[in-house]
Amino acid sequence: MDQATRLRTIIKQNQVAPAHAARVITVTSGKGGVGKSNVSINLAVQFKKMGQRVIIFDADFGLANIEVMFGTVPKNNLADLIYQGKSIRDVITWGPMDIGFISGGSGIAGLTNLGTDYLNYLVTQLSDLDSISDVIIIDTGAGISNAVTEFLVASGEILLVTTPEPTSITDSYSLLKSLKRNPRFNGDNTQIKVISNKVSDYKEGEILYKKLNAVVQRYLHLDMSYLGAIPEDSELSKAVMQQSPVCISNMNAKSAKAFDDIAKTLMDIPHEKQNFRAGMPGFFANMIRGRYTGSPVRRRYMLSDHVIPGDKVDLTEAKSEKKVTKAGVIERKTYSTRVFDIISEDEIKVNMPFVDGHIVLLDVGDDYDLCFYSGKGLYQCYARVTDRYKSNNMYVLTMELTSPLRKFQRREYYRLNCILNMKCREMHDKELKELEEIGGNDVRFINTDLTLEDGVIVDISGGGAKFISDRKFERETKILFVFSLNLSGRLTEFSVIGKIILSDVIEGRDKEYKNHVQFINIRDKDREGIIRYIFEEERKIRRKASGIQE
Repeated sequence: MDQATRLRTIIKQNQVAPAHAARVITVTSGKGGVGKSNVSINLAVQFKKMGQRVIIFDADFGLANIEVMFGTVPKNNLADLIYQGKSIRDVITWGPMDIGFISGGSGIAGLTNLGTDYLNYLVTQLSDLDSISDVIIIDTGAGISNAVTEFLVASGEILLVTTPEPTSITDSYSLLKSLKRNPRFNGDNTQIKVISNKVSDYKEGEILYKKLNAVVQRYLHLDMSYLGAIPEDSELSKAVMQQSPVCISNMNAKSAKAFDDIAKTLMDIPHEKQNFRAGMPGFFANMIRGRYTGSPVRRRYMLSDHVIPGDKVDLTEAKSEKKVTKAGVIERKTYSTRVFDIISEDEIKVNMPFVDGHIVLLDVGDDYDLCFYSGKGLYQCYARVTDRYKSNNMYVLTMELTSPLRKFQRREYYRLNCILNMKCREMHDKELKELEEIGGNDVRFINTDLTLEDGVIVDISGGGAKFISDRKFERETKILFVFSLNLSGRLTEFSVIGKIILSDVIEGRDKEYKNHVQFINIRDKDREGIIRYIFEEERKIRRKASGIQE
């Protein structure tokens, strides 16, 4: 058995491999333009939300789809791996949400005609990613080229993306036919899963799969399964134009919900199928909106195993049309309190929250997003207030869990201690009214020529910042917040509107104030940029601590 064959066997064993081996998923299609790269990127985002470490291997050589759709310019690509002797880890670029990707290179002709030896070499390199990833997504080119076939025969899990176009169906069949004829292909150890893309509803997606499967079963005798459908969605097209995955830029888009369902299916997490034509929201969307009235579902984590009385818990108002302003901003309050008691796996008691020394009487029937700060990490679920009362001078809320408990990271609250120059000024009521009338959170039209006061950011996150200024701000004051961040060597300016939530004089420093600001008008792209900056800076700190030179 040669080296390449042996390593292909290792990759195929990802379903039964030791715990440190990454799961390898290869996304492919019979023809171009069916949305294959969109599937790869958005599934990567959903996997990342589930706590998985994800790396995308762009095997569509010479076209660089992944980096374009991420809006990220990599320093290295596959050409550096093949021709410059760099390791596969050296050519990883970290995109939004700290998702790693390996660029296939842009306009590099030599990569489009790689020989079998080079392709085998690339396949062998994948095993080096096991220790830094949980899922490796291989985004192949379209068609039946040697490069596509080489990755397909080496993969134990193939996602075949097709659309209702007749040419897409016939080309998908041709791809599978070519794969079946490859002498190294082992159908018994390969799972082929079909995704119906650009369909009008879930039913059309199933019909599309059945058409393709009937032909494949009759003539190729290959086993396939139906993974799910992604609807035709203008929001997805808009996200592509903005160079941002729709699962980041618009999580409520119907295509984003479909990607979420498919990701849950791949990870074997319960969910409800979408009905695109009727616009019916999925199971978890119903819970968020407070319309779920059934019994709590089986959860990934047992509440009593991860949360104990006394743990801090944040209660954030669930999304509601009542909390959306004309400017499209969701105004949701967050209350911090403590877990009072664990009644059962589906019911808890928490202390009634206090704000500024006053008790907050949360209404029975209201829904909240709960974040538990336990000794084992952060855990999240949704819950509904079922009762409130006073017991031994303690004000208590009883809450019923309406979603599974899951472990997660609140990326918008990843913080970085820093020293960054910034400028700000108080917003005028007229400006705020105009912004509300426009109905958006893009503040680039705001006049920045007016006098701005200097300040220094000492702490920043995707949700807000702390800064030092020479003046004290009144609480709830809206300010225009302007600063610049170095993103991958490029200085990028950010302009957001924030709300002052605290402004106190610094002890021992006359006329200097430390201010806490919460971002209330910020584009998703800007928030992702801030989080990306935090990840990049923290990575530099870790590398420096390890003695690694940049």
